[in-house]
Amino acid sequence: MGATLAALCEAKTLPDTEVDSTTLLEPEDERGVSSLAHVRRVQGHSLWVWYRVKDGGDVVLVTLTRSPPTG
Repeated sequence: MGATLAALCEAKTLPDTEVDSTTLLEPEDERGVSSLAHVRRVQGHSLWVWYRVKDGGDVVLVTLTRSPPTG
């Protein structure tokens, strides 16, 4: 997993259309607003890193799951 996180932090362009997918997260509160996240599978494992990229280019880890994104 460390290699995946390092690759995200060192990438020149995110999301990488070759290895990342983009999905909407379920609303977190009563406002019903969905948010966008990018997802990258940890190579060789059933783990998915969900992340966002801030305006300044910082990568923010949203969550780590054992299930891939649906839809």
